[in-house]
Amino acid sequence: MSDLNVNPNSPNKVTVQKADNIITVNDDSKHTNVDITQQTTEIVDIITQGPQGSPGPPGPPGPPGPGSTPTGSLLTTASADLNTLTFTKGNGDEFEVIIDTGSATSGIFEQTSSFFATTNDLQVTGSFIVTNGITGSLSGVASTASYVENAQSASYVELAQSASYANNSLSASYALSASYAISASFEIIKELSSSYADTASYVENAQTASYVELAESASYVKLAESASYVENAQSASYVELAESASYVEDAISSSYALTASYAENTDGGSGFPFTGEAEITGSLIVSGSTPIPISASGQSINIGKPADGGYTDGFFDTFTSATSLANAIDEISEAFLDLAPPKAGTLTGKNLLLSGTPQYSGLLAYGLTSDHWYQNGYTAGQSAPFIKAGNFDLETPDETTIFRGGKNSDRVAGTLEGGVTASVKFRNTSPVLTNRPLTNGIGPTLPINITSIAQYETFWVKVNAQIEQNLNSNNTGSYQYKILADNGAGETNDKNLFWVGDTTHYPNQTVIPGTVTETSTTFNYLSGIQYLKTATFTIPGVANNMFNPVYQISNVTWASSYFSNSSGGTTGGDTPQFNDTLNFTKDLNLTANINSGQSLPTATLTVSKPGKSNVTSPSFNISTYKINSYVSAQSTNTVEKFLDEDKRDTGFTQVAWTPSATLTNTNLQVQNGRLITGNTGDYSGFTGAQYFYRTFAGYSNGQAGGNFDFNNSPNVFSSISAWGSGGDLEMIIVRPEDITAGVPSKIYDFGRAQANSVAASGVAVPGGTADVFGIKVGSVGPLAGSWSFGTNTVVGASGQLILLIKYSDVNETKQLNQLSITT
Repeated sequence: MSDLNVNPNSPNKVTVQKADNIITVNDDSKHTNVDITQQTTEIVDIITQGPQGSPGPPGPPGPPGPGSTPTGSLLTTASADLNTLTFTKGNGDEFEVIIDTGSATSGIFEQTSSFFATTNDLQVTGSFIVTNGITGSLSGVASTASYVENAQSASYVELAQSASYANNSLSASYALSASYAISASFEIIKELSSSYADTASYVENAQTASYVELAESASYVKLAESASYVENAQSASYVELAESASYVEDAISSSYALTASYAENTDGGSGFPFTGEAEITGSLIVSGSTPIPISASGQSINIGKPADGGYTDGFFDTFTSATSLANAIDEISEAFLDLAPPKAGTLTGKNLLLSGTPQYSGLLAYGLTSDHWYQNGYTAGQSAPFIKAGNFDLETPDETTIFRGGKNSDRVAGTLEGGVTASVKFRNTSPVLTNRPLTNGIGPTLPINITSIAQYETFWVKVNAQIEQNLNSNNTGSYQYKILADNGAGETNDKNLFWVGDTTHYPNQTVIPGTVTETSTTFNYLSGIQYLKTATFTIPGVANNMFNPVYQISNVTWASSYFSNSSGGTTGGDTPQFNDTLNFTKDLNLTANINSGQSLPTATLTVSKPGKSNVTSPSFNISTYKINSYVSAQSTNTVEKFLDEDKRDTGFTQVAWTPSATLTNTNLQVQNGRLITGNTGDYSGFTGAQYFYRTFAGYSNGQAGGNFDFNNSPNVFSSISAWGSGGDLEMIIVRPEDITAGVPSKIYDFGRAQANSVAASGVAVPGGTADVFGIKVGSVGPLAGSWSFGTNTVVGASGQLILLIKYSDVNETKQLNQLSITT
């Protein structure tokens, strides 16, 4: 048995301790020193595989050793087929050695990096063949061997003239150009000139040396003036730091050296056939009649000289043979761009257009499922685009000019290249890409749908496409879309949409008003009744489903005719959870110079949610008082609106009326914009006719007539009756100049036709009787028209007229709403 150790720290170091086994060592290195030490009396023979070459010069024999070598056991030939080694002995016997190359650890070899190693004894019964060189050392002790340094001719020489180194050796040689044998049964086969050799050369710093595979002459030399390393060549050399050396495969003559060249399959160095990839980090210079330099920048491939000798006879007359190919192509392309009609536009930087449903925007609520909603850069509290309907399309924009799809000739031939792709990203998942080739024509490969492929500007093709969606109501959350296209069309901007689903995921908001309180109140009075003049209303409320899944700020509106409409609720600094309840309140001031008529003041609350119709509460009272918030009298000299009693008198004596005083029987009630009887207003128990006195002023002395209008809706009387007739409504005017002791002597009746004579005498008036004159111009009865004193009288020096109104029925349901008497 023989132990063969491969040192893992030095993969080229091999130690043979016994010579009973055969091993094959594969090594790509051709020039690494091999150190071998033998223990027994053996012959070292190293043979390289291939056709027999000429032997190297013989080395001196070692000193004779004891005993003799049985030649019948020596190996004469050996061959290798994959991992099977076949050996022939001197007596003609053949045997095979099969080397297990697997990775299993059950054999004696284990794979270490790119090598196999073993610490077991190795039995080799035939030849030991090395096909690619030995890197490292084979050490042992031999009875007969030679080791020479600084020799002219030796089996292993380093810088020596002639010397031998032997340790317990009889006779042996160490060389790359011969065979290595232990007891003639262990061979490392590197055939140089034969399968068995006593002498060979391996030289460093020598004049000549050879290392040959299947060559007639070759050498392997370090620091030599002439050396060759040849495979299948007539003459070749492999040299380091040599003045002349060659490394040749299948060549007549070529060289490989640190200071020389490398050639395969060449004939006298005239060609360089090559198959595979070549990486050139510098420049590749191709020489000939017209050199064509090639540089790493890609700009130095020249267009060369045309067959007619030059470019001046063509359109691109500035070209020369030295113009770079890249510049020539670029100039031709630019010229074609100027001549050809423009292509359709690109999608790059464009936005998809949403159709089929409106797009809304709202702030994303807090507390939503992050993977569903807070995607593509959107966070809670950020405004997000969303849709309420799941059926919609996203169309490419500017469909009359966008987007390019190739050449029209390809369209006609049905050979358009490329396609259109829809990118759909749902929630936090990766985008799903769906492509439809242009050769498939118009139509859907959902969700992408090519809606048009048409000729554009004679030469080109324009394509339109859209993404079609029909979303499930439960697949709410974030979506991101874009359309990509080939032929330089590019891709659209991302289109982000949030799908809010149905009312389960996107419920309708609700609102309930709270109890209103009043502060800072003051009052006006009419006919003894209190009306709210100033106040501050505090109005609270509660709203639900305001934030799921989107919301808005200022989402509550307080509305009323009695204060300025105001908004509030959620503010920009709030962080509402999607399931929060919104509690809100607001203080609102009563608006000045308004009235609520005969009704209590009311208000409403409206809550808003993005994409939803506003929800408004039922109307609710904000006070138990009616509103009359005028800060000054609304009545004028010639107009009465029944909103104050500033011009009202107690009788013909023109004593001012007290609005805060309780109304008494026989007096009509001024009720916040109308004149009614007390029994139909805020009082009861009144009987008999009911009266209202009011002074009109500002007329010119001597004025004889003018216009009147008492016909203001609603629920106004239908006509005016003659005074004293007992009709529903009777109206007269009196000049202050005709009043004595609070009783007029003459009255002028809107219910009688104008005449320049007394219509009736001794007609009853409050406090006495008087003569009656008709002043209605034209037909009698209407509540509006012209009036005239005729020749009976004129406006006196006071410039005043006292109007007296009588409702004959104490329970009259009709009313007067506004009066005017002009001159």
